[in-house]
Amino acid sequence: MTDQPAPPNGSDPAAVTVPWPRVEQFVGRFAHDVRNGLNAVELQLTLIGEIAEDEEIKTEVKHIRSSLADLTRQIQAVRLATGAPTAHLFPYPAGDFFEDLRERFERQHAGAAARVQWTLAAGTGAVNVDPEQSMTALLELLGNAVQFAVDGSPIRAEAKENAGSVVFSILEQIAAAPADSPEQWGRTPLLSSRRNGYGLGAFRARRIIEAQHGTLRYAYRAEDQSLTTTVELPLAAADEATK
Repeated sequence: MTDQPAPPNGSDPAAVTVPWPRVEQFVGRFAHDVRNGLNAVELQLTLIGEIAEDEEIKTEVKHIRSSLADLTRQIQAVRLATGAPTAHLFPYPAGDFFEDLRERFERQHAGAAARVQWTLAAGTGAVNVDPEQSMTALLELLGNAVQFAVDGSPIRAEAKENAGSVVFSILEQIAAAPADSPEQWGRTPLLSSRRNGYGLGAFRARRIIEAQHGTLRYAYRAEDQSLTTTVELPLAAADEATK
C-alpha cells in the first residue's frame, strides 16, 4: 500500500490507504496511552478500597477493577494482533506438537471437542517452529472452523509428513459459499464477518505461520460446500532436530 494525503472534504475516504507499519505504530502508541490512563484509574481505585469502610463500596471497587483488567487484556490482545510477530524457532517433535495442539484445543473448546476428528500421522521428524506462537495460530484456525462450520457437522483435523514438511489440514462444511475469495483470507486485516470481531485473527495467524517459513492456504469446493484450511510447516534439519 502507498501513503496518501487525506482526501479533500466530500471525497471518498476509501481512496486513502495507509501502510500497515503505520497502523502497527498507531495501535502501539494508542494502547500505551490508554493503558497509562487505566493504570491511573487502578491506583485511584486502590486508594478508595483502602480508605472505604463500607463493605458494599469495597465490593463495587473489586468489580470495577475486574472490568479494568478485562479492558487491559483486550487492548493487549489487539496490540499483539496488529504487531509483526517475531519468531524464535527451535525443533519440536512433530508428533508431540500436534498432540499438544489437540490437548490445548480440547481444553479451550470443551463443548466442541467431540466434533473434531483427529488423524495425526506427522512422522518422527521435528517441526521448526516458535511453539507458543504457532499454537496460537493453529488454535485460531481451529476456532474459526468451530465457529463457521455447519452446526453439529464434523470437522476433520489431519497432520501428515510430506517431503520435508508437515501438512496440517482442517476440513469442514460451511453453510454458504464465501462472499469473497478464500485466497484473500488473512490478507485483508480489519475486515470481519464475525459479530464483534476485529478482522485480525486469520491475519495474525497467517503472519505467524509465514514468519516461521510456513504457508497457509484455503480452498472451497462448491460441490459439497467444503472448506479446507491447509498449513504447511517445515521440518527441522536432521542435525537441528537432534540438538
